[in-house]
Amino acid sequence: MDERDLDYILVKRFQEGDFEAFNELVRRYRKRVYEIAYNFTHNPDDALDLTQEIFLRVFKSLGTFRHRSSFYTWLYSISRNYCIDYTRRKRRYREMEINENMPHRREDYLYSGGRIPPPDDKVEREELRRRIEEAIDSLPDMQRQVFILRHYEGLSLKEIAKVLNRSIGTVKANLFHATRKLREMLSPYVRGEEEA
Repeated sequence: MDERDLDYILVKRFQEGDFEAFNELVRRYRKRVYEIAYNFTHNPDDALDLTQEIFLRVFKSLGTFRHRSSFYTWLYSISRNYCIDYTRRKRRYREMEINENMPHRREDYLYSGGRIPPPDDKVEREELRRRIEEAIDSLPDMQRQVFILRHYEGLSLKEIAKVLNRSIGTVKANLFHATRKLREMLSPYVRGEEEA
């Protein structure tokens, strides 16, 4: 049974009064919702609070979910919109907190394939992490969202188009421009041909 089929069954069970099915959905998606929240807040405590608030909203809305999209696409839309509302309320830039015990998927993505060599020194590693975060955060809103959805959330172009209510062509264009800008901004850290 694939993920979508299991989600469908769990949602139906919840809609029929089985609250344990909701607990199972939380167990399946808690980490992914947390990562969405963390990408907006860069703060582990705020991300945890947002994760709990998002699942409370999902609990209240799940009874009316009609399976017009996958459960995760619907959950992602709720999570994204809630986080956008949160950042609008905050209205101030927060310094990124670095928690060594938590995986930072953005840097892991950019290290993959040997394109950016992982730094040996802890200070260099923190500086590189900060520059990667700043580069992604500096992208125009739509490009940043498309890039994160594609590379960190693993959504297909079709799912991204649905979540953002845009055409697939628009999604592709934004992904292309985001990737090109990130390459330009991070080019000093990219391993050259002579070092490969």
